[in-house]
Amino acid sequence: MAKLGIFIVTMVTVFYARIAISESKEPLQLNFDSFVARVTDHHPEKSIDELKFEKAKSASERAGILSDPNLQFGRDRAPLKGSLQPKPLMAREENDFAMWKIGIAQNFPWPGTLAAEDKAAEIQVETVKIENDVSSVLRRLEAADLFLKIIRTQKLLEIEKENFKAVDGIRELTHEKFRQGVGSHHEFLQAHSESGILRINVSSLQTDLLNLKMHALFLINDHSITNIQQLTFQTDWPESFLNKSVDDNKTAPTNLLRSKFERQSEGALARQRLEYQRSLPTIMLSGEVMREDSGVRMYAAMLGVSLPLYSGRQRKSLSHEIDMVQKQTSETLSWQDRRRELAQQQGEARVSQLKSNLEVLEKDIIPPIKEHIEATTAQFGQGKIDIGSIIDARRAYLSLEVSRIRTTEALIRAKISLFKISAGLIDDEIDQEIPQMIGVNGSSSMPSMSSAPMKATNASKSPSRSIAPGSEERTPSSSEPDVDVQDNSSRMGM
Repeated sequence: MAKLGIFIVTMVTVFYARIAISESKEPLQLNFDSFVARVTDHHPEKSIDELKFEKAKSASERAGILSDPNLQFGRDRAPLKGSLQPKPLMAREENDFAMWKIGIAQNFPWPGTLAAEDKAAEIQVETVKIENDVSSVLRRLEAADLFLKIIRTQKLLEIEKENFKAVDGIRELTHEKFRQGVGSHHEFLQAHSESGILRINVSSLQTDLLNLKMHALFLINDHSITNIQQLTFQTDWPESFLNKSVDDNKTAPTNLLRSKFERQSEGALARQRLEYQRSLPTIMLSGEVMREDSGVRMYAAMLGVSLPLYSGRQRKSLSHEIDMVQKQTSETLSWQDRRRELAQQQGEARVSQLKSNLEVLEKDIIPPIKEHIEATTAQFGQGKIDIGSIIDARRAYLSLEVSRIRTTEALIRAKISLFKISAGLIDDEIDQEIPQMIGVNGSSSMPSMSSAPMKATNASKSPSRSIAPGSEERTPSSSEPDVDVQDNSSRMGM
């Protein structure tokens, strides 16, 4: 019993020691580049593509090989005994007609048929390999798209938290002012509603971020990582794309889609030529050795040609189809090259415009609004303006911060788009729109920044204001920036 107790204590100690070691292990840190590399190397579909390629290679090994010869072995006996079998006219024993036979026969296809079959199988292997290369690029793009979503969601969450903290502080201030009899209940309700909406947005973004990280854990496909806590994501925008020049395409892949289409066309031609070859005559060669029971041995040989009688029309149709496939391939490649050139030009124009938009946002638009928020907050504390002016100013700031995040993301995606176009993946890359900005008169989502003093006693007499923007018409001041984001999304405390 004592030994058993010592053993149990030892096992429990080892168990908890392993738990402590696993918990103390540093989480895996991933940035944009390392995450894309890991997904490319360990994506669950990669092994499927490798098996597909091995299957194509195995199939090619039996192509271009002469079919097996037919070996024949048997015994003949004539005439057969029985009442219905007529008797031989000559006085010869029936056993004299019994003999053993052994023979071999081989069919030879028309010259060039085996070479055509081998060529078709070789092109099929090359096609599968290029298809796997295209799939690998698509997986890299999938990983890049997911990580950009993680970065965007994390940054949106940060500004929502920042805005919620500020608005919640204003809510407490309005509550205190109302308790002291110097504020209005209407102001308190506005601040309270705004704070509640922002709290919901923060919670929703946290759930979105959790789901994205779960997807990232799935794509990494590392069985040693069992939960999200073992991963740390560096949510900085990838500098490799922000600082990359439009003309810097050294890492861009070759036109894989063009290569894939060329191989598919070559494969179609090879199969049609093979079918044409198989419709040609077949050469047959056979030999046979026979030995009667009497000891007489005989030999036989045969050389013949199998002529297809009704395949002339088929060969004529195949010849015409081969010509049409060649012409179609030429015109399709030319059309795809023109579309790729158009997509490349549009992509470069998008990158240039988005860089300009981002620079204007960061240097000319956002800084004045931040100054305005500080001014309105101070004036509200002094009782010179109502709570609506602060809420409007914070909404404007949040809206433009969201615009900066989405413009930065759009810039990176536009540069990734150039990578896709270089690989020939031009679907959905033509006529991509740039996130628009419109003036304050074109949208009511941009609040007024008027800092005209208002007495606290008149706040309750002002028209009722709802939390949704645009519910009250306001006259913008002359110093108000005439810009706003058209798509402010639903995560702006509105």
